[in-house]
Amino acid sequence: MRISSTNNLPKELIDFLSQGNNILLIKGNPGTGKTILSLELLKHFQEDRNGIYVSTRVTSERLFAQFPWLESVIKPEYVLEVPKKGIMVSDTKMRKYPTSFEHVYDLAMRTENPMIVVDSWEAVTEDLDPNGQMGVIRLLETLISSKNVNIILVSEVPDRTTLDYLVDGVTVLNMKTIDGRRAREIELVKLRGTGINRPKYFFTLLDGKFRSFIETKPQITEVKKTEPLPDTETHFSTGIEDLDKILGGGYPKGGVVQLELDGNTLAMDLIPFLVATGLSFIDNSRGVLMLPAVGFDANMILEYSKMLGLNESATQFFRVFERKLPGKDQDRPYIVMLDPQQSLMENLMTIAKVGNELKKKTGKPLLGIVGNDTLVSYWGEESYREVASVAATLSRSMGNLLIGICPPGLENVTQIASNLSDVHLKLIKKDGALMLYGIKPYTGLYGVTMDFSRGYPYPNLIPMV
Repeated sequence: MRISSTNNLPKELIDFLSQGNNILLIKGNPGTGKTILSLELLKHFQEDRNGIYVSTRVTSERLFAQFPWLESVIKPEYVLEVPKKGIMVSDTKMRKYPTSFEHVYDLAMRTENPMIVVDSWEAVTEDLDPNGQMGVIRLLETLISSKNVNIILVSEVPDRTTLDYLVDGVTVLNMKTIDGRRAREIELVKLRGTGINRPKYFFTLLDGKFRSFIETKPQITEVKKTEPLPDTETHFSTGIEDLDKILGGGYPKGGVVQLELDGNTLAMDLIPFLVATGLSFIDNSRGVLMLPAVGFDANMILEYSKMLGLNESATQFFRVFERKLPGKDQDRPYIVMLDPQQSLMENLMTIAKVGNELKKKTGKPLLGIVGNDTLVSYWGEESYREVASVAATLSRSMGNLLIGICPPGLENVTQIASNLSDVHLKLIKKDGALMLYGIKPYTGLYGVTMDFSRGYPYPNLIPMV
């Protein structure tokens, strides 16, 4: 899995803290990732700011043992274990504020461009009455007016309190359940002086680091040819390293796979997954048959594949089934005409005949990709019911791989397809984040990011932990 070090944090949060002289409140229940987010912010700004971490319960040794990557971010002497009993600030101007922040204040005043994390606000101020807590806030505000400083307060209280109104920014970290699977989400409630274009981001804490899932625009540059991933004795590679690992080697040989999309997911979100598997088959001189989903045609798919390095000679392994459309140039050796006036079973025989010819030519198993919505739009749902099990049985008996695409709005068809499948994966999109999970086999939730280092979008699947 290749994960970029950039774009791990919400852009609005970075823009807000880049202004300087702000107090940010990070709130959430225990275990939601507040401490990790605050440390990730220190890391992001380490070239411009000197991080100071304040806690009542963590020494530098314990902190660096838990997060080894922090040793290059914070100096050990800048990890401060604050005593719980109040002390007077040494600066005579500040002696009216009873607080346990004496050495924090002194260190901040001696440090150039400090960024202070107080973790947690409740632990540090638990021995103070409301007036004493207000005194700490006034102390922090005075520090901001005297220095170019950012302050991050970590709070264990997710509900709204007076503190929300006194600080400049508020974020809340939440745990959610999506289709029975755990997910993490950050909500940007208030960021004074910064526009919030996207108020919620899903994120993961994989490897003890905060990574939010940010929507990326597809971009194709100079394609770097890579070696195809190996098959196993029992599985075809999906063409995607992370997905092969999740599925225990890839898609089962002779298997039936369903790729389901939710109502927010575009067919284009699925293209990198299909192309990766298709190119894996073609790179191994195996044939690919495709009945595209609604909205796609042979030329669109082929042009996209060519941009990813598919040469013209490779079209000998490629067949796309379409119905004749008036005024459209479909005179291509890889395009095979279907006749919607004939029954689906009759057209299935045409597809099987072309498949047998291609398999005879290559001497290897085939990949079939079918848009279930196209089948239904051509021949109706009842016809799909009649031939679905036949197609699955044929594919299994010949050792091929059959992938069905299940868009939203075809619930009955999707259920039939799922019952017949060996693998059923679902792509969903929420709050701008593309995610995937397995129904067969059951898996947790994975955030989908695109790695462009190959010159094209290659899916990475990152566990939501």
